[in-house]
Amino acid sequence: MKKTEEAIEAARKKGYGKIDEILLVSGSTRMPQAKKALTQKFSESKSKW
Repeated sequence: MKKTEEAIEAARKKGYGKIDEILLVSGSTRMPQAKKALTQKFSESKSKW
């Protein structure tokens, strides 16, 4: 999650205040864990899976 947080912070510094979507890029065996971690980090209501 550290890289995700760094990317969000970099986007905010560039003037982006809202994130509409997150593109998951990972191996198929890691995708469920990535999805779960992002869903827990960001509220379920904001996620589009």
